[in-house]
Amino acid sequence: MPAPVVVENTLTPSTVNPGGSSQWTTRATDSDARSATLQRPVTDSQGNTTVFSSTLTVSDPLTYGQPTCDDPGVALVVDAVDPTIVHVTVA
Repeated sequence: MPAPVVVENTLTPSTVNPGGSSQWTTRATDSDARSATLQRPVTDSQGNTTVFSSTLTVSDPLTYGQPTCDDPGVALVVDAVDPTIVHVTVA
């Protein structure tokens, strides 16, 4: 199985003063996900038909690991709701 593909890796802001904070966002997609096209016809009483269609992506669940930093003055806290977001605080 191929590895997940990184689609976003940003720090906002990317530069902070001591005591400042930033938000680190990392998002990835499943590189071997597959898609299925769903269709459903709708016909009125006169025989006119419209077909609705949507694409469903079937993906393996992705797990984001614990972030680390080589500077002990930097604290990293994974967002409680969105595991793709890490709150970064600099001492």
